[in-house]
Amino acid sequence: MEPFMGIALIICATALLKYVSGRNKKGSVGPQQAERLQERMDMLERRLSDIQEIVLAIDEKLERQDRSGAEAHR
Repeated sequence: MEPFMGIALIICATALLKYVSGRNKKGSVGPQQAERLQERMDMLERRLSDIQEIVLAIDEKLERQDRSGAEAHR
């Protein structure tokens, strides 16, 4: 029974290797696609920075309101 397990393991390992290498070949991008992807990533990074600035501004405003509200209750 053990030789069959070894053969099955070799077959599974070979299939996995072929699957991974085939996926890498299909998933590669050309230079134009890479440039477009980089542009999109840059645009997303700018948007994320803008959102982060907005969230920080809102957080600061809420902290000021909390401080002023706490001082009024004293």
